Formats: sequence, C-alpha cells, structure tokens
Amino acid sequence: MTRSHQIATVAVFTAAIFVSSVLLFGVQPMVGKLLLPFLGGTPAVWNLCMVFFQAVLLLGYGYAHLVARRGTPVARAIHLVVIASALAVLPIVVTADGLPTDHDPSLWLLTTLVVAVGLPFFAVSTTSPLLQSWLAQTEHPRANDPYFLYAASNTGSVIALLAYPLLVERIADVPGQAAGWRIGYIVFIVLVAAAALVTGRGRDLHTEAAGASDDAPTWRSRVHWLALAFVPSSLMLGVTTYITTDVASFPLIWVIPLALYLVSFIIVFGRTSWRPPPMMGRVMSLVALALTVALIISANHPAWLLVPMHLGMFTLAAIVLHGELAARRPPARYLTEFFLIMSLGGVLGGTFNALIAPYLFDRIWEYPLMIMAACALRRTSVAEDERGDRRFSRFVPLAVGGLALAAFGLAEALDIELNQLGVLAIFGPPAVLAYSQVEKPHRFALGGVALIIAGFFFSGVLGETRYESRNFFGVLRVTEMEGLDGRRFNVLVHGNTIHGRVDLARYKDECIPLAYFHKSGPASGIFRAFRHEELPRRVGLIGLGVGALACYGEPNEQWTYFELDPEVVRLAAETEFFGLTAHSKAEITHVMGDARIQLQRHTGPKFGMILIDAFSSDAIPVHLITQEAMQLYLERIEDGGIVAIHISNRYLDLAPVIGALAHAEGLNAYLADDSEITYDQAVEGKEPSRWVVLRRKNQPALTLPRGWVPLEDRAPTVWTDAFSDVLSMMHF
Repeated sequence: MTRSHQIATVAVFTAAIFVSSVLLFGVQPMVGKLLLPFLGGTPAVWNLCMVFFQAVLLLGYGYAHLVARRGTPVARAIHLVVIASALAVLPIVVTADGLPTDHDPSLWLLTTLVVAVGLPFFAVSTTSPLLQSWLAQTEHPRANDPYFLYAASNTGSVIALLAYPLLVERIADVPGQAAGWRIGYIVFIVLVAAAALVTGRGRDLHTEAAGASDDAPTWRSRVHWLALAFVPSSLMLGVTTYITTDVASFPLIWVIPLALYLVSFIIVFGRTSWRPPPMMGRVMSLVALALTVALIISANHPAWLLVPMHLGMFTLAAIVLHGELAARRPPARYLTEFFLIMSLGGVLGGTFNALIAPYLFDRIWEYPLMIMAACALRRTSVAEDERGDRRFSRFVPLAVGGLALAAFGLAEALDIELNQLGVLAIFGPPAVLAYSQVEKPHRFALGGVALIIAGFFFSGVLGETRYESRNFFGVLRVTEMEGLDGRRFNVLVHGNTIHGRVDLARYKDECIPLAYFHKSGPASGIFRAFRHEELPRRVGLIGLGVGALACYGEPNEQWTYFELDPEVVRLAAETEFFGLTAHSKAEITHVMGDARIQLQRHTGPKFGMILIDAFSSDAIPVHLITQEAMQLYLERIEDGGIVAIHISNRYLDLAPVIGALAHAEGLNAYLADDSEITYDQAVEGKEPSRWVVLRRKNQPALTLPRGWVPLEDRAPTVWTDAFSDVLSMMHF
C-alpha cells in the first residue's frame, strides 16, 4: 500500500466515523427537545432517552460484531442496504399520539422513540466498531491497532453535542434541524460506501487468528470490561439527574455530562493511548468523599462551586475508569466483541439508573453509591500494593458507619435540631476516617458506603421526612419543618426546592396561602386585579403544588388544575399533609397530563384567567413559556382575560423571555419582584417570589397594587417550541 493510498484510506475511514458520530449525538438533544412539549422537563425523560439510545447502540454493536465476523464484500453490501433503508423514515418527527395522562408514560416514550428514530439511530450506531474492523482487514500499517479511530468517533460526538446548544439551537428550528440531519445522513451513506470500496476483499482476521488463542480475552477480563463501562454510564445519568433537578432541564445541561463522558474516550483511546496515573484516582477519591457528604446533607449552594465539583468528579471518574478500559483492550481480532461488552456495560448502567433505582431507592441514592463504586475500581500504584496492612484497618468501614450513627443518636437523645453545619460536623470525622484507607480502594469505598447508609437516617435540612415517594417525575417529600419562631410547617419538597407549605397549627381549620403565594405577596394582587374585571369566574391553573392558590378561590368560581404528576394531586388533597383544596370556596377540578396537550384538547368554556405555576424542582418547563404556549393561553381565555406566570428561579432570569413574548403577541406585561421579605413575613412562612401578569394591549390596563411595574426588558429573540436560547438567560 503506497503512502498516498494509506493517507486516503485513513481519511475515508476517519471521515465516515466522524460524520456518523456527529449524526449519532446530534440527534439525541434534538429528539429531547422534540419531546419537551409532551412530557415537560423532568430529568426522567432524558434518562429514559439515554437508556433507549444506549440499548440501540448495543444492538448496533451486536450487529457490527456479526457483520465483522463475515468480513466479505457481500456482507458489506448488505450493510449498505441496511443503512440506506433508514432514509424511508426521515426526517424525524415526534407526535403526541397515544400519550397517556393518568399513568407512567415510560412505555409510550420508548415506543415513540423506536418509531421516530429507532432505525436511523441503529444504522448510524453500527459504524464505529464496524469500520474499525474493516480497517483492520486492510494492509494499512495501523490495521493491527485501529482503536485510534474510536477517538475520532468521540471527537465528532463531542462537537455535535456542544454545537447543539451553542450553535444549532440558535440558528435553526427543530424542523430545520431534522432536515439538516437527513442531509448529513445521505453524506454518511456515501462515506460508508467509499470505506467499503477501500476495504476491498479484505483479510480474514478470524482465519489468521486460528491457533493464536493465547491472547483471547478471559471471562474475568470480560467482566472487568463490563464493570469499567457500567459505572461511568451510571454516573453520567446520576450527575445529569442532580443538575437538571436543581438547575434547569434543557439540552445544554443534558449534553454537558454526555460530552465529558465522550471526552474521556478521546483522551484514552487516541493515537498515543494515555493511562491515567494512580494519583488521579486518589484525587478522585478525595473529591468523591466530599461530594458524598454534600449529597447526604442536601447541599446545593453555592451552585458556582458545587456544579463544577460534581462535573469534575464525574470527569475524573470517566477518565480513570475508561483509561483502565483502554489499557485492557484486546487485539484487533476481538475489537467488535470488546465494543459489544463495553456497550452492554453502558446499557446496564443506564438501565440501573432509569428503570431499576427508582424502585429500589426512595431518593437518588444510586448516584453516591456509583461514586463509591468508581473509587473501588481505580488502579493502585506499586507503592500502595506493596504497603503493609494493619489488622484493625479492616474494621474501618464499620467504624465509619458506627461513628456517624452514634453521633446521630446522641443528637436525637439531646433533642438537638440539626442544620447543615451540624450534620457536616457529624459526618466530618467519619469521612476523615474513611479517607485514611484511600490506599486500599475497596476498603475506602466500603467506608464511603457506610457513610451513605448512615445518611439514610438523615432526612435533610428541610425538616423531618413524614412521607416520601419516587416516580417517573422525580422524588417528592413531605417534611415537617420548624420555622424561625418555633412554628411547625408541613412542606412539599421536590429535589431541594420547596413547593409550598402549610402551618400545622392552622391548616386544618382555615385555608391560608403561604410560601410564594402569601397574601402579602404578588399572588394576592393578581386575584384582586382579576376580580376587579368583568371576566368569567373560570380559572385555569397549570401546576398544583400543595394547592395554596386554591385559598384564593371564591364561591361561584370554577377552577381547573392541570397537573402532570398524579402523586402531587394525591398529596395536595391528603388532609394529613395539606388538604388546602378541600378548604377552597371555589369548585375545583383536576385534569391530569401535560398542560399544553390538555389545553389543546380543552373544549369547555374559555377561562377568565390562566395562571402558570409549574416547576420541575426549581426550573419551569421551557415548553410552557414559548410563543406557541402563549398563543394557546390566549386562545383559551376570554377577550380581556389575564395570563399570570410565576417566574421565581435561582438560576434563570425569565423576565426578559416573558417580555419578548409580550412584545411579539401584542401584550402588556407587568412584573412584581417580591424578592425582599421581612423577618415577620419569614416567620409566617412566606418565600420570595417573582410574578408576571399579561393582557392584550387593546384592553384597559389592569388595576394592580403597588409594586407592579411595566415589564420592558426583552430577550433578543422570542422563544418557540423549535428555538430557545436558555444559555443567555442563566445566572449563578
């Protein structure tokens, strides 16, 4: 093979794998965005999507393994027919047909993904291992070690993921993205065909391997590959769930952990393979222990520190474990089997987080457990291996758990109310004791697990847990919290965000709106303005929470709550916990399912006001504040009707977004920023809040109390279902 032929061969294979990876990982955030209008922004949507993509990737790698074993021109021709057949289902389209509103939508989501993107994703997923095996059949000098192409594959993947929120999402709507993906797919087919021609008849690697079974992988090696792939995959979904629960659920956040996951493959599978030194594993273990304690005590501030720490820990773990995976890769003849097992590990890791853990744990315990599993799998240095072991050290994990539990028992006996600082003092000494065994990874990890088990007995700084449940939409907790003056409150918590509270001394006798809906806050002004107008006394409310807004209901008013999570409806009605809707003077009905879809199906009389108070932990679902959503709200209210939106948020400034929508739709917008509350209000259970009220410009101005100001700020562009620039609205 001449020098020019060698260069051309590598160029063709690299281009084909690069384009396939751009398609493979460019389609994932695009499909996630297509699904947002139907299922909201719950992290479970992305996690289940990831499991689907990993499962199809496993099927693709299995297919590649079979085709590679039949390394003939006929097999390659059949493969070209397979990938060309996917053109029949392009461009990708997602609809809400068959979406359930009264039970877990997981089956609908998986079925929709199979129909919409299953075949093209499968076709693209076969490319990386298959083309690497084709290169191994050529006479190219790198044929015996084609793993360097895997780095090219992951480079394309990272570029696609980062380009989506930073470029693609800003310049093209979703239909345009789907059309562009189809064009890229045609280019991909042409490149794979060129690679098949370059391969020619090829060498039969399996015939050449006859009699050379001494380098065949053992079952122990295969199990190790599986574990080294399982843990980073599970960690990726764990850190994604953590961030999207308490920051915001949108493609940029989703793709960051996935991009870091892929970067780790680029680092360790490049032309000059790099094996992370043992010291990196020790640093990872230190960060892991600190984050485990932070997770146990529910620390989520400051975000500018914690979010990078979580992402940094995940990156270290991915590099350390994938580095071991790369160092243990087999000869080229076993390449497709290696990738098949690696893919299986990824699928099992994702399945554990998305489908198994929600039934095993009432909270997101799988994340810290996998952090400790990563520490257990790290490589040790020669010095660590040779260092002696003291007999008593074997009991350190038991001592760690016992010390933490003893401290908790003492605090309980002395009736000490524990805040985050107090809990940190309890977990600090056991954590230091656990780190003393860092040179023994398995023992260190067991010490960390002992800490986690002790953490089961700590319900968090938001009060003592009275009830806890976990479903597709996340973890809901009802906690009993002590206020500033000793008052007791029942609080509804999703993630680390309070979604409402009731005063335990009064809630069974009278309906009192607290938290973000306090009578001294903007919510009260909204209802006074509503009743000042000659509007139908019909109110549509998106998002229920504890039902605090129902306290504003009056006789002869019909209120319709649109709620996605059936568990929220059950808890809000449960008089043991809240029961505020039962005290409301208005006639209350509930409609289950995504509010956008249910409002589109709504055929009853129009509302006088629609109020949006829907959150996934701290983040309002983006599809509820797009232009299409606003147009739907305006269609479902009477002339002169009101749209009110609760926009309180720790990380997103949504006022400019609503201002842009108001400008585009010809609406007057008014903002109330009730971020500063007095000590007495805090004692009563009030929380800071921000609200926006909108009305058509051809209607008289609303009669709003002091504190409401015209909203003039506007985002540079209007958010739509096909376009949203969340990045520019973020602040930490």
